[in-house]
Amino acid sequence: MIPLGRSVAVSCTLLLAILMLLLPALVVGQEDSALTIYVPGAKGGGFDRTAQAVKQALETDEVYSEVSLINSPGAGGLVALAQFAERGPSKEPAVIIGGRSILGASRFNRSEVSLDDVRAVARLNTIALVIAVSADSPIESIEDLAIAMRGDAELVKWGGGSSGSVDEQLALEIASALGVSASDVSYSAVPGGGEQIAQDLMSGKFVVAISSYEEFASALSEGSLRPIAVSGASRINGVDAPTLMESGLDLQFRDWKGVFAGPGQSDQQIEALEQIFQKMARSKAWQDQLLAHGWQDGFLGAGAFEEFVQSEIGQVAAQGDEAINNADTFAQIRDVMARANRWLWGVGGLLLLLICWLVFQRWGGRQKEAELRSSLDAVSEENRRVSKELERQLSETTGKIESDFKDWNLSDAEIAVGWLILKGFSFQEIADNRQTSERTVRQQAQAIYNKAGLSGRSELSAFFLEDFFDRGLS
Repeated sequence: MIPLGRSVAVSCTLLLAILMLLLPALVVGQEDSALTIYVPGAKGGGFDRTAQAVKQALETDEVYSEVSLINSPGAGGLVALAQFAERGPSKEPAVIIGGRSILGASRFNRSEVSLDDVRAVARLNTIALVIAVSADSPIESIEDLAIAMRGDAELVKWGGGSSGSVDEQLALEIASALGVSASDVSYSAVPGGGEQIAQDLMSGKFVVAISSYEEFASALSEGSLRPIAVSGASRINGVDAPTLMESGLDLQFRDWKGVFAGPGQSDQQIEALEQIFQKMARSKAWQDQLLAHGWQDGFLGAGAFEEFVQSEIGQVAAQGDEAINNADTFAQIRDVMARANRWLWGVGGLLLLLICWLVFQRWGGRQKEAELRSSLDAVSEENRRVSKELERQLSETTGKIESDFKDWNLSDAEIAVGWLILKGFSFQEIADNRQTSERTVRQQAQAIYNKAGLSGRSELSAFFLEDFFDRGLS
């Protein structure tokens, strides 16, 4: 027979163990609740593909009964990142998909927004990139590409994702490994990336392009594109191309995708989210997604992922500094003038004639120039005044809407639906945007109307329009 004191101690120990097992669900909310994933890119792009794969894996394993995706493209993912970072604390679980491309966009665009503004939860995968040319291109290998780049790099047009993306980062890394200045790399960004990169390469817009295997897969299988190398440590199944290392370049490069939580999340909430994505990463549903997309299993927990992100930030920053320094205007002018194949004397003569003509014009029209400058200053001042007034009115209106939404005690999902209603989207369009059913959107809209004491969409719009016009008239 167990003594009473010992029995109480055993019971307390068991109760504590049960509470520890239940803690993640209590912190994040029930695992069968809804999860919102913010996608920093358009549908069909790299971030969206990862988000769709996560959604399918979580719903297949019934971790969440509903996973909603909110796509917000723009500025290489910085628009969505800024929106997500400014959301503030929320009871409903939400994460944003992040990757090395966002680090590049932040650095190359000198943005104040970066992944430092959110909290790392888990790295989900690593992704090798494919360097490809059109099927009829004379470039058949990295050696051929090196010859072309060293001959006249500006003639070798590169294509890839948005400015600062991993595609551009790899192009600069390859140029550096070939001894070619970053300022000589002729790179054109394809907004949104995706299969459009392959189409532009096939049309002759680029000489060489970089993207992930899944975005080139269709064109590669059709034989419209030819891969000349892959960026990872090993070859990609189904891609008949060597690695950069095998091609003679001391270079390995990988993209990655991970999930991040808002800055207001506690350590317990981060730990709970980490456990959920760790469970997903071990599931068959996720392993099937990795295989289907040609990704590598690169899972890292919150602590290791945070260290990894900081290391990546340092690498991208160093590359960004080099690119910015190499883009110095005077350095480019000196490089151009140093090339023997430029019509130096002809251009110099034309410039001299142009300068003489400008001096003559300035000499004869000094007074008129002063008058025009005065008029321009007046117009600019008026434009600044009008812009500031418009910004003030829009800011006040936006603030009023946000304040009213809070006063009505709307949930995060209802707030998102409310904004889309005010922007004029139909229920079906809202459902498509949020990756949910039209019925769910209608229920959320009705909840908004009930909480606001309004009869429907028309009264909701009129409620805020009336306030906007009153403020404009005042």
